[in-house]
Amino acid sequence: MDQVQLAIAGMTGDTCVNKVTSALSEINGVDNVDVSVGSAAVAFDNTWVNLPTLVAAIERQGYNVVGNSKEAAAGDSPDRPGGAAPGAPPEPHRVDTPKGRRVPTPGGDLSGTP
Repeated sequence: MDQVQLAIAGMTGDTCVNKVTSALSEINGVDNVDVSVGSAAVAFDNTWVNLPTLVAAIERQGYNVVGNSKEAAAGDSPDRPGGAAPGAPPEPHRVDTPKGRRVPTPGGDLSGTP
C-alpha cells in the first residue's frame, strides 16, 4: 500500500473538497482519501492504480496538482510492488478495460489475459 500527499491549486471550499474526494474515491485500488482545501492524502494499492491516474482524476475536476510527496509502504518498491526480492523482474502492470482485466504478454502487447 502506497500513500501520497498531493498539493492541489484552485480549490476554494467545501464544494471543491467534495469533488476531489468523490473523484479519487471512485478509482479502483484507492483505499483511503482525506481531502482538504489545497491538499489530498491518498492511500492506494499500487498494483491497481498509480500516481498519474490519481493526478489525472483531480485534473479532470478542474484543479492543478502542483506537488506530491509519495511514500512506499515497508517492503514495497516502485519497480517491485509487494516487496519482491531485489534483482527480480518487475511485475507486469494490470490494465483495466471495459472488456475485463488484461495484462501485457511477454512481447509487450496487451493481448494476454490473466
